[in-house]
Amino acid sequence: MSLTKLEKNLNIIQSLPNKPALEAEDLKKEFDKAGNEIKDYINNVLTKEIEELVNKSKIEIDNTLASTSIDKALSANQGRILKEELDKKQKSISTGTDTPTGGENGDIYIQYFD
Repeated sequence: MSLTKLEKNLNIIQSLPNKPALEAEDLKKEFDKAGNEIKDYINNVLTKEIEELVNKSKIEIDNTLASTSIDKALSANQGRILKEELDKKQKSISTGTDTPTGGENGDIYIQYFD
């Protein structure tokens, strides 16, 4: 999807005759037209299209990261989530000279003697 281009003629003042026959209020409105056209384009067209592209990209990235393919890259957030999950599953490894006490099934204790 490409972004919509602003194609309105913004040469509003330049298009007026050298001696415009407009009242002061009407002339002031002419000076504001180009700025208002740009503001309207940014707020109502461009911003909406960019938000749609960003949201679409997020969905595509999420779908890619959820893929089972091992050659897909992980985002920093996905890496953090993966690390947290691995940390939950990793068993404790400890050492000491005393007989082990406590711990959970699957923990590793290395007892050494002086």
